[in-house]
Amino acid sequence: MDDDAAIRRSLERGLRLSGFAVRTAPDGLGALAAVADGPPDVLVLDVSMPGMSGIKVCARLRTDGRDLPVLILSALDETADRIAGLQADGDDYLVKPFALQELVLRLRALLRRQPPAAQEQALRVADLLIDPAARTVRRGGCPLDLTRREFELLKVLARNAGLVPSPVTSCWSGCGATTSTCAAMPSTPPSAICGASWRPTAHHG
Repeated sequence: MDDDAAIRRSLERGLRLSGFAVRTAPDGLGALAAVADGPPDVLVLDVSMPGMSGIKVCARLRTDGRDLPVLILSALDETADRIAGLQADGDDYLVKPFALQELVLRLRALLRRQPPAAQEQALRVADLLIDPAARTVRRGGCPLDLTRREFELLKVLARNAGLVPSPVTSCWSGCGATTSTCAAMPSTPPSAICGASWRPTAHHG
C-alpha cells in the first residue's frame, strides 16, 4: 500500500513476477478497506500515506484484532522511526530505497512464521464438491468460479442444511463488516448452484 502510483505499479509488477497475488490501495483508508474486503496473507504499508499513516493503519488493525503479518516501508531510517513502526505491532520495517529481492525475501520470511491453516474436510452436496482447504468448488466435476464471499457463504450454507443459519454472518465478521453487509447476496445464488438437495456429508480425498 503506497500513495505513489508509480511505486505501487512497480511493486505490484515485481511482486507478481515473484509469484505473489497482489492488491493495492492508494491511502490508509483504502488499505483498511482492502483488508476488510479480504485479509491478505501479508500486508505491506508505506509510512507516509495520506489520510492515515501506515503506522496508524497497522495500529488500527491490531486494535481490531487482526494478526496478519505487516511489513512497513519508509524513507525514515532513524532508530526512533523504526521503533515507532515496531511499537505499532508491525512485524518488519524496511527502509527505502530497497532492492525488490530483499522485500520478497522478507515477505516470504513473514509468511513462514504463520502457523499452517487447519485442514478442513471437503463437503459434498448432491453433485457439488466444496474443498475448503483448496478453496475450490466443483459441480458435476466442473469447477465453479466464485468470489471469496460467495465461497464462504456457500460453505456456511452447506454446513447448515435446512436452517436459516445465523453463522452466515461469519462470512463477513472476520473482515470487520457490519450485519447489513450480509444482505448483499452472491452474484451466483447458492440455490442455483446446489439445486434442491441440501444434505452435506464429509468427503475424504
